[in-house]
Amino acid sequence: MRNSERIGYGDSTKAHFQTINRCDDFTFANHYAEAQALFERRNAVLRWKISAVLTRFGGEGIDITPPSKCQTDMYIIPYSTPPPVN
Repeated sequence: MRNSERIGYGDSTKAHFQTINRCDDFTFANHYAEAQALFERRNAVLRWKISAVLTRFGGEGIDITPPSKCQTDMYIIPYSTPPPVN
């Protein structure tokens, strides 16, 4: 339903759901609210954790500190040859 509303087919999707499931507006609203709550619960991000251990990939000694704001426009990553594959 979310994608159908996004692209402009929300009303026809709702009508189709009500026809197939033989339900009224109130029942549809209940189903929709339950689906939204389930979607939000399943897609909740409780915490983010980024593990950047580059030594596992042959990247020992590479600085991964982001550039400061004033350097953002002129920050260039130097070209280097990739580490040999064992």
